[in-house]
Amino acid sequence: MKALHITLTYRSAPALGGPDLTVYKLCTELVKQGVDVDVFCTNLATKDSVVQPGSFERDVEGVHVSYLDTRKLFPLGRNSFGLYHIPEFRGRLERIIGNYDIIHFHGFRDYETLFGSAIARKHGIPYLIHPRGTLPYQGHSILAKGIFDRVLGRKILRKAARLIALSQREVESFLDLGGVRQHIAVVNNGIEVNDYDPNGSGETFRARHGIKEEFIILYFGRIHVIKGIDHMIRAAARLRRAGMDVAAVAVGADEGFGATLKQIAKEEAFDHLYLLPPVSGAEKKEVLNSASAMVYASQVEDFGVSAFEGVMSGVPTVVAEGTGCGEIIKRLDAGYLLPYGDVEKHVEVLRWILEHHGEARSATLAARPRLAADLSWAGIGRQMLSVYKEIC
Repeated sequence: MKALHITLTYRSAPALGGPDLTVYKLCTELVKQGVDVDVFCTNLATKDSVVQPGSFERDVEGVHVSYLDTRKLFPLGRNSFGLYHIPEFRGRLERIIGNYDIIHFHGFRDYETLFGSAIARKHGIPYLIHPRGTLPYQGHSILAKGIFDRVLGRKILRKAARLIALSQREVESFLDLGGVRQHIAVVNNGIEVNDYDPNGSGETFRARHGIKEEFIILYFGRIHVIKGIDHMIRAAARLRRAGMDVAAVAVGADEGFGATLKQIAKEEAFDHLYLLPPVSGAEKKEVLNSASAMVYASQVEDFGVSAFEGVMSGVPTVVAEGTGCGEIIKRLDAGYLLPYGDVEKHVEVLRWILEHHGEARSATLAARPRLAADLSWAGIGRQMLSVYKEIC
């Protein structure tokens, strides 16, 4: 079976969020299970920079990746990714699409899915839509999303061979947009168990950034308005005023919300906020190992890999109920749930974790095997291959 995956970035732009890694992990696992996988993606490294100028190709662990020259046009709202153009995309896809049994789009309201799905329909090639948490209207560009869905998006979903949801919450989002229930498959992202060490030290990370407070309350991910980091900071400030030696540490690419977080800290007279750039590899392990608690209580989170990275690192982890992430954490009894935006509940839960840290950590370590079994990449790859076989 030969599959073409079309995505924004591929093992080239960690600052642009989780799919850069999770699409790579999925494709690598599909290759291990016998699928011939190629990838089309942009050459972007961030919203405003490229990996290297022009188009180029790489082989990444058995996957042939075409990085296509991409031109950013203009944003569609505050902090939005905005419109972009890939001059070679349509011509290249027209020439090679007949070589594939299936086209797998990792996105929905984007250039590649808009034009690529039309080309797939033209040539009679089945395609999947895997929006990876981008369906809800919360956040930015709400008007643009609504217009896209009414004019084009609903047709793209109706004509798809399968719609891949990360959670039951995303199933409902598909149905709200007119998706056909029989065409929806739930396939979670996976976790690479060996990437996390619950016994590692965070002392090097602390020393590098001069963090001397006893407790680190950590957020790890994009610094974005929907992620609930503001509530974490307000809660940390209240714990500090109550006599607990806490720091709030947010590590990730600033998508326009960092200045607001600094202002909130100033309003709270909280001088213990550390806003730090994204990290990966060994430094990422250090960050996770430094944390006393992780808060990933987003307004919308259909998967939320950072929360599961926290659990796999032995860090007691707090997420928002009513999200896909919360759905999985609850099912596996792997963390702590609270209502999005409820600062008092943040204070209550975090105080308990910090005052009973040994007990909270032991419960988190006990959840690791459940999480590993449920979200192993080998198992996720088998689920996706089963979906492919049903279609083809």
